[in-house]
Amino acid sequence: MRLKIVCAVFRKEITDISRDRRALVISVLIPLLLFPVSFYAMNINLKKTARSLEGNIPVHVDIPDSAIRSHIMQDGRLVDCKSADPSADLHSGAIAAIIEYMPVAGRAAIRITSDNTSQYSSAAAEVIVSIISGFAATEKQPGESGGSIDIIRHTLVDAKAGAGISLLQLLIPMLMFVFSAAAPMAVSADLFAGERERCTLEHLLSVPVTGSELVAGKYLAALCAGIIGVVSFMSGIILSYFISPEVFGARGISISVSALSVFWVMFFSVFIIMTFTAAEFAISVFSRSSREAQILFIPVVIIGMALGHIVTMIDVKRIALIFRYLPMINSGLALKELVTGIFSWQYMGLAAFGCILLCLLFLFMCRSMLSREKYIFRA
Repeated sequence: MRLKIVCAVFRKEITDISRDRRALVISVLIPLLLFPVSFYAMNINLKKTARSLEGNIPVHVDIPDSAIRSHIMQDGRLVDCKSADPSADLHSGAIAAIIEYMPVAGRAAIRITSDNTSQYSSAAAEVIVSIISGFAATEKQPGESGGSIDIIRHTLVDAKAGAGISLLQLLIPMLMFVFSAAAPMAVSADLFAGERERCTLEHLLSVPVTGSELVAGKYLAALCAGIIGVVSFMSGIILSYFISPEVFGARGISISVSALSVFWVMFFSVFIIMTFTAAEFAISVFSRSSREAQILFIPVVIIGMALGHIVTMIDVKRIALIFRYLPMINSGLALKELVTGIFSWQYMGLAAFGCILLCLLFLFMCRSMLSREKYIFRA
């Protein structure tokens, strides 16, 4: 092997890469800007959650008038909401915790029930424990080792099941976004960019088929490939879990999701796959070659990863209204709610409508480009 020749080839390829400004922007600038923006958005959400724990934490207090009740309410951080159905309100996120008086073996005991599938509720329970512990410390009699009040921690969902739901809340949106962006790439790149590269696109457009029919047929083929690819990816993940659950940190947890939730997760995932497939399909129509299409697909995958990260950081029980109107983010939040067992039909419909609207927009772009010669004969 001649090192001089290798260096010459290396310089030639580096020169070609540096001349492709679009590839440089996609490979360097977009990751450089996109992830700081996404993490900044997550930081805002974390700060908002921290501020919400400083005061006005909605709780249901079932404690008779006593010194402990006065201490809890005078702290200023808790608000007694007087719920008619505390368990249902805790599950829906209307309240953060339930505080009950439960004497055990002649000693005063306070049971704190939190929702272990909600980050906010779990953090609120820690605040309540610190408040009650502070009172117990002031009331502690000489010689007592644990104070005069017992604190009993209780969770809305079984600890193992709650850990399983939390794991699914992290994995499902992230994996769905990434796989939906990656699965249709190979097929989408060949559908139009490949036809243009092989010089068969002009012949295809000369047959008695309208542009809309051509776009619809090719898009459905790409969508089928995307759905099959996502199913394969997810099946591989599920199989990996059963083979090696320790890799997922699944020791001591129980993953249990209702059949209805599984059905709606699968059904709703199709809308996400449709959107990413339509975006990559439009890129394929625009691209001069399969290589260019694959380069332009990179931002789509990066955006999918960033959206997955943002969605995983949002507490499913305390979703700000603005996220409901952000395309794709609302779809990931709908998946998190379905995994938790929450069926928000109104917001699910809004998210599905957003996905369909984006699909139609991308397909309209495809049809528009195929009606212009400068896109058909791009070289």
